[in-house]
Amino acid sequence: MIKRVSMRNFLCFKETDFDLSGTKGEPLPYALVYGENGSGKTNLMMAQRFVRTSLDTMPTMWMGTSHIGGGMTEVPEGITMKNLFSDYMRVGSSEPMTVEFVLRIKGKDATYRMVVTKDGLTEEELVYVLNGRRSVLFSITEGTRKVGEIFSADLEKEMLVELEKYWGPSSFLSMIYRQYRSTVPSYVSNNMSPEILEVINEVINIRSYFSVNRDHSANPIDNPKSGQMPLEMEPYMDALGEAMRDFFCGLYSDIVDVRYVKRRDQRYIDYELVFDKRVEGEVITLPYYRESTGTQKLVDEFLQIMSCVHGDTVLVDEMDSGIHDVLMSGIFDRVRDSMRGQLIATTHNTMLLQNSDPKCTFILDIDGEGYRHIRSVKSITTTQKCNNNTKRYLEGDLGGIPILGYVDIAEISDRLFERLGQ
Repeated sequence: MIKRVSMRNFLCFKETDFDLSGTKGEPLPYALVYGENGSGKTNLMMAQRFVRTSLDTMPTMWMGTSHIGGGMTEVPEGITMKNLFSDYMRVGSSEPMTVEFVLRIKGKDATYRMVVTKDGLTEEELVYVLNGRRSVLFSITEGTRKVGEIFSADLEKEMLVELEKYWGPSSFLSMIYRQYRSTVPSYVSNNMSPEILEVINEVINIRSYFSVNRDHSANPIDNPKSGQMPLEMEPYMDALGEAMRDFFCGLYSDIVDVRYVKRRDQRYIDYELVFDKRVEGEVITLPYYRESTGTQKLVDEFLQIMSCVHGDTVLVDEMDSGIHDVLMSGIFDRVRDSMRGQLIATTHNTMLLQNSDPKCTFILDIDGEGYRHIRSVKSITTTQKCNNNTKRYLEGDLGGIPILGYVDIAEISDRLFERLGQ
């Protein structure tokens, strides 16, 4: 679970600290983030994507390779820390960018910190536990290399060579991740400490959903609406279809069934999600793309909803977009009461404020100078359950709402069409 996210010169943030720790130091089970449009809610969530993408900065032997003289050679083009700095740096800033995550893993805190410039990484550090004690698993700067006892002697020699060769454009954690996914499990377990593997697994298992720039996948778990997949993945699709049927038939009174239409060849299945619905006394079949925007959004978010209930950490941007406030409020109440993992979501649905815990509800506010501040409702004001936080928020007492200036819509319209000659 995520306990804290700190950023400096990251996207729209000069400096911010998103504290998700509860009163006893445990991560909050959920966090709802409110703020006006353009306040940086999506950018706040993008910190997780930055860290996850940094794991793919190491050149690989099985991706992006070429055959030369019967052998294989690495092709270093691709994602680098330089690219990530260019993509995520704060506009107008030339200062280093810092991203730090505190993750709660098996009751212990793991702190991972990166400092990046236009030339690549300049600092990288991971602090967690090692042999039962809180330790620095590795701490690397341009002039120092400190690696704890996280590898066997033979593997440590190999990793130190890679560190000297690749670090800067690539992160050291990405080098460890490459070893993790490119070798057989027995080699990994015999040559890497369980602690470093726990951190790797925590980072890669955090799920995120963004309304824009979704990745397409041949796995129906990641692309549930339609696509093509290998025949051997059909059991996964069947399990997903059954779960969505139970979910949507319970939410909507007019939905009779949710299922996949399949077309097979020798190796692949083309699949498409359809809804059987009652329409004026008849049951008709609608492909997913004929469904409402809100229903399509729920299909996209379905696995994230199930995952946080199951026990995973999940981030959802614009959780309520296109979904009726009452429906979203009802779904959230059920998720919150059943959740064994962690849900972090941005939202504009003020109905959720009525039943959400003030310490789990955050306002991302912008002051008159453009500085951004994120605070929990609990820290903004003493809040009791009987207080109406929805009213407080809409009246501006908590911040994070648009402040409209004077706009003469009629005058703007007249001037526009006058210039257009109409």
